Amino acid sequence: MENRRQVAYDLLVVFTIIFATDVLVAYYIQLYYPTIILWALLPLIVQLVVRRGTIRDLGFQRTNFRRSLPRYLGLVAVWALLTLVVLAIGHAGAALSLEYSAYLATVFFHPAFVEELNFRGFLQTRLERLFSLRKAIVIQAAVFALYHVPAVLPTSSAYLMSIGGVWYPVITFPFGIALGIIYARTRNLFVTMAIHGSLLALFVFL
Repeated sequence: MENRRQVAYDLLVVFTIIFATDVLVAYYIQLYYPTIILWALLPLIVQLVVRRGTIRDLGFQRTNFRRSLPRYLGLVAVWALLTLVVLAIGHAGAALSLEYSAYLATVFFHPAFVEELNFRGFLQTRLERLFSLRKAIVIQAAVFALYHVPAVLPTSSAYLMSIGGVWYPVITFPFGIALGIIYARTRNLFVTMAIHGSLLALFVFL
């Protein structure tokens, strides 16, 4: 078991990198894909390589992995099929744009997988070693909201700006609270990933 100093150090390093690169991506969108891959690898490197731990401490419990992974992939397949159907028949008289289609194709990796892995699986789990569960949930939600601040910068995606505009980071705070509570009750990251990905994918059809 890591001591409190190690936990705090891990969080400081990982989220300093995440926030620094988050701002860079807001200004240099060409860095988006290598950056989200970096974000996906960071908690895995710290947990598996640096601390010699297991993925169970990141919300991938062995008892539910075999059941949850196929269900999660099935959900992704359902959304993909729904997209093809909508593209074929048109949505409100017009087919969805290629931009939205590409977004839907990737939403279950980022934001869903990457953000849930970092904020619920990595951040919340470690905060629970430093604070009470209630405080851990609130803190991770606040960090989650701050992470979305660059999304409302003038150079950011117009799609993100359409989800609440400048209030987007504020909206993500209660969303982070809800996901934190769900993760605390299930300890199954696939559940929050499915909810996160499905809600964001739903915006494609609104």
